[in-house]
Amino acid sequence: MRQSSSVSCRRISHGCARLLLSCAACILLTVTQLSAQDWPHWRGPDRNGTSTAASGWSNTGWLNPEPIWQQQVFEGSSAPLVVDDKVLVTGWKDGTDILQCLAGTDGKVLWQAASAAPKFGRLALGDQGLYGGPTSAPEFAPETGMLYTLSCDGDLQCRDTRRDGALIWQVQLHDRYQVQQRPRVGRSGHRDYGFTTAPLHGC
Repeated sequence: MRQSSSVSCRRISHGCARLLLSCAACILLTVTQLSAQDWPHWRGPDRNGTSTAASGWSNTGWLNPEPIWQQQVFEGSSAPLVVDDKVLVTGWKDGTDILQCLAGTDGKVLWQAASAAPKFGRLALGDQGLYGGPTSAPEFAPETGMLYTLSCDGDLQCRDTRRDGALIWQVQLHDRYQVQQRPRVGRSGHRDYGFTTAPLHGC
């Protein structure tokens, strides 16, 4: 059964921010002077899964292997974001999706915002013992400070990070677009994990 996730911070050279997502049990965040290069959405600043900053990794291991801090967060499979010396991460607990803003320097919770949400999407089918909670990475708009989140059941929300995650608007995609269950693909079984894709702003 999936447990709650963990975010940890390591000091690496040249103030690099690099995210590593573990699919099995936890989210691991490797970060230092976060302002060097933010990680504001899925797959990083250029949406290609790479960072131009030096990581501090060599063939002998990490330059500074011990975490500076580690913070327990809530259940989910969503990638965290690194924005303006802060870490934004989503998770689920007791019927609620929770957005947390952590301080990049020590991992303390600066603020959090919650909304009612199921652990699985309403059409979820298969592998429920392997995942739960939000699986979609949030999307950050640096020009406005808005953060866009998507629950596994299709609740698309816009929140203002400059006002401690205040809700600006929301849309229920299942209800608005009458989303149907995902069709069976191949011979490996019929699976539907709900909404898993990251929102994209600026289109």
